[in-house]
Amino acid sequence: MFPLLTTARQTEPRELAPPLPTSEKLFVRMPWALFALGVMIRVWYCFTHDYLDFGHDAHAHIEHVNYVAQHGYMPPPDGGWEFYQPPAYYWLSALVLNAGSWLGWTQTSCLRLLQWGSCVSTSAVLACVLYVSAIVFPGRRSLRSRSLFVGMVAVIPGMVFLSSQINNDVPAQLIFFLGMCVLLKWWQRPSWLQVIAFAILSGLGILTKTNCVLMLPIALVALFCRLGVTLRVKTGVACLTAAIVLCVSGWFVLPRALEKSNVKDYVVSNYTRIPASMVVKNDVASLLTFDPTQVMRVPYNDSWKDASRRRFAPEYLFKSAFFGEFDFGEREKVCARIILLSSMVLVFAAVCNAIVTVTNSWRTLLPLWSSALILYAALIANRSLYPYAVCGDFRFITPIVLGCGAFMVFEQFAMPSWFKQITRVCSIVFILSCVWFLVSI
Repeated sequence: MFPLLTTARQTEPRELAPPLPTSEKLFVRMPWALFALGVMIRVWYCFTHDYLDFGHDAHAHIEHVNYVAQHGYMPPPDGGWEFYQPPAYYWLSALVLNAGSWLGWTQTSCLRLLQWGSCVSTSAVLACVLYVSAIVFPGRRSLRSRSLFVGMVAVIPGMVFLSSQINNDVPAQLIFFLGMCVLLKWWQRPSWLQVIAFAILSGLGILTKTNCVLMLPIALVALFCRLGVTLRVKTGVACLTAAIVLCVSGWFVLPRALEKSNVKDYVVSNYTRIPASMVVKNDVASLLTFDPTQVMRVPYNDSWKDASRRRFAPEYLFKSAFFGEFDFGEREKVCARIILLSSMVLVFAAVCNAIVTVTNSWRTLLPLWSSALILYAALIANRSLYPYAVCGDFRFITPIVLGCGAFMVFEQFAMPSWFKQITRVCSIVFILSCVWFLVSI
């Protein structure tokens, strides 16, 4: 009887969806194609660059890994340059080193394996971006915006650089992006499973790198701005999240906090050993000034030279997203200036789109625009607390690209057609120039 019913159902006429035009079929595949491009760039970059290239304190991070691998426990926080860092990444890396040693591998081979682990991790971050794009830009009408969003994030040089590095910035970035995916899913349709997943990710993030603690205020803002959830339930969610985070990371965080006399010593224990020549002015102008003409004139950062305008935190942050703290020479300056110019136009578009969106419906994409504000404010506060140019680096707040990138191409509310066209052209120019830059370095 059941087979007959099944057959009958199969013979019933069904209304077929109209076929997609060829141009739309291209855009349907485009986000996946740009995702694949981003992965290939990361694989190519990892294959052609050493872990010391455009990295930060690589030897100090490897020293931490070696200590854990040899001794089987955490080093004293003041015993080495990066020994104060949370332990999760170094324990996992030490396991890789010990397993490789047991198999007869050289340390160089083991470090190369860690480097490829970074490549996999940054590719997983790009998969998170693809997932977020499907949430923020659903349906056929948003395919163009979705493609441009994925493409822009996929080729940001500052994120590609992480694909060959050996440090805890790499797993911390992945955990933060996974947390944002869970938070956006919860924003769509709340569930206790998502609350638990986010809390576990937050705890693991804090055990990986201290800046992952910013996941909590981002989630707290989203929680108390979410409609359809009673205050009692919101309070319960906050308490449950705090309890899980403490269970996962409290065993490390609380004793370490009690050891330190102030917040500065806890967050960055080695700041007292940073050379005095790296100190920059810490006035209001230094924390707020952004001069586009000077950014174009001096496209590269230099943490040691005032001539690079290192004292101006917004400019340093902006340039570090593409070039870190490194000088790529005269040969790349044309490409660098194209990247900077197109991205400045896109940031202006993001601000305009965000203002229009928040004015019309402030809860639209709230987790994204609020996370961008929180991350930027936290970085400026960090730069104020530690008056060193490197403390305002983009790598500490890479998830800010989700909010900024989404609003660069967000077209839900009415904007002039010429404005949209300029944004699209700048997006394409930005993607092509970043690929050009990454291939040529």
